[in-house]
Amino acid sequence: MQAGVHRPSRRRTLCSGWCLTGASFRSPTLLFYGETDEWTPAEDSIAVWRRAAGTRDLTIRRRAGGTHLPSIGGLDTLDAISPDYSGPMLA
Repeated sequence: MQAGVHRPSRRRTLCSGWCLTGASFRSPTLLFYGETDEWTPAEDSIAVWRRAAGTRDLTIRRRAGGTHLPSIGGLDTLDAISPDYSGPMLA
């Protein structure tokens, strides 16, 4: 079976968001999680990614005060994107 990623419907599922299927992945991966997330329980998701990681190049960032959106204050605008998100993306 090949590894893959799929996005289930917005209703709650066993994996609660992005689901990894298959054995593992080997590419460098940078994951961001807000302090709270209305879509994906961060601890559960992080555990799945760690189990599936076939690489040591797995970086996980938790954003204090953040939610599922990469913005400050939950705003949905480009001006509100948190430097805690954009900084590591551009480094």
